[in-house]
Amino acid sequence: MNTLRKLSRGIDALNSVLGRSVCWLLIPMIGIAAVTSISSSIRQFTGASGAPNWMWEIQWYLFSVLFLVGGAYTLAENEHVRVDILYDRLSARTQAWINIFGSLCLLLPFAIFMTWLTADSAITSTIAFEKGNENASLWRWPIKWFMPIGFGLLALQGISEAIKNFSRLAGLKAGDGKVAASPEGGET
Repeated sequence: MNTLRKLSRGIDALNSVLGRSVCWLLIPMIGIAAVTSISSSIRQFTGASGAPNWMWEIQWYLFSVLFLVGGAYTLAENEHVRVDILYDRLSARTQAWINIFGSLCLLLPFAIFMTWLTADSAITSTIAFEKGNENASLWRWPIKWFMPIGFGLLALQGISEAIKNFSRLAGLKAGDGKVAASPEGGET
């Protein structure tokens, strides 16, 4: 179990570093969004040309990277959307089993399928050197690689979450569902 815990900590660390790194993309994304919005407003009133297409595309690219890479980080930090109406009232053991089922039976198959599906699209786009429809458009193939990367990171985080929940089950006392102390000193 210690090897699996080390694997889980490694996955968590990878997604934490990547997630914290892509958060910085918010700054240029917001700046570009402000410029394109102001440019559109000026164009409406004066008829002048608006922001170039590449600015709109780069804003979309930055959001895509933030969303795709940040998804695994969000799961690692337990900040994803969850309907907690019943979940919070369940025992720690039942919560762990629900999390294991969700990770292994729902999240993992979906993330693996999407990794495979989007990798095919990224490969095809790369071979064709896909570009947008406009003359000044950016290349599409580099951003398409973030789809399989993001879903792959999500699959890895699903594995990590399952390991952590199996670990929690191993540390639970049989009776009241309280979490026993882990060998590292905290709760498992």
